[in-house]
Amino acid sequence: MRRFLAAFTLVGCLLAACGGGAATGDRAAIEDTITGYVQTYNARDYSQCLTYFTGYGDTNEALASLEFFRGMSGELKFREISEMAVTGSTATVTVVFAIGGDEGTDEMRLENVGGQWKILWEQ
Repeated sequence: MRRFLAAFTLVGCLLAACGGGAATGDRAAIEDTITGYVQTYNARDYSQCLTYFTGYGDTNEALASLEFFRGMSGELKFREISEMAVTGSTATVTVVFAIGGDEGTDEMRLENVGGQWKILWEQ
């Protein structure tokens, strides 16, 4: 359970609330972003993983954080988006993840940057 919570801490950096609807294209693009994040995170390709984020500040610190949390957790699995709200260029999604056999939900905030949805790195 500790591994589960540690990995969710990384994902949990992305908490917020917002309202609005989501277009089908937005949903698919956001799912692609989350899937890309999870795949590169599990592959320990942290430089590529950061391409799915925005607002992380210092690149070396962000890479170290990803490596730290990945070292404490098992493989992260993206199950589904259970809720989504898009308002302009921001989105809030409730995501179902599994880590090491434990499943849970988390809210993630994303921002559309240059036509691509990116996960907001919040502390």
